[in-house]
Amino acid sequence: MKTLLVAALCLVLNLPALGQGDVLETIAPSSDPTRDDVPEPAPWVEEMSEIPALPAEADWEKVDLVELQEGFDLLLVPDQVQVGKSDGVSRLWLIMRSARGSINATFEGYRCATGDYRVYAYASPRRGTQIRRLPPSEWRPTRQRYRKEFMQSTLCNLGVARSPASIRAVMRGVDDSIFDLLSR
Repeated sequence: MKTLLVAALCLVLNLPALGQGDVLETIAPSSDPTRDDVPEPAPWVEEMSEIPALPAEADWEKVDLVELQEGFDLLLVPDQVQVGKSDGVSRLWLIMRSARGSINATFEGYRCATGDYRVYAYASPRRGTQIRRLPPSEWRPTRQRYRKEFMQSTLCNLGVARSPASIRAVMRGVDDSIFDLLSR
């Protein structure tokens, strides 16, 4: 209440000075609501990236997901997650292991900003280290429940790709919200 009274008093005391020939300058709003002086954002362009060698089995770490079908494990190597500097895409090898020991690996990219993903290559670690590169494909919406959960809980934070250190923290159950924001 005192603050309001002080502000009103200052206004009243300054009114006589304004009446002595001073003109209040007003700033007119732009007549063009599109604001031509604001540059358009550049269109998104995907970075070119090399497909790295399949990570060693000893380095794989399990990702805990509620939505993953029972009898399967999703594994990755957090320190090998690549985040594109200009496109913000998280690229990584994902390894799917069944309870019977079958293993398939895919090198994938995830766009946290849009919720899309893309598969770049396949490999079967039990059959050797040969990597089968796929022809370029379109980005697809993440519809599988385990992929959505993986993106939202592990790879991304509020639509932005997490750093490898942040991914490791999340996989270990550490709330990294502040850590991830400070590391940007």
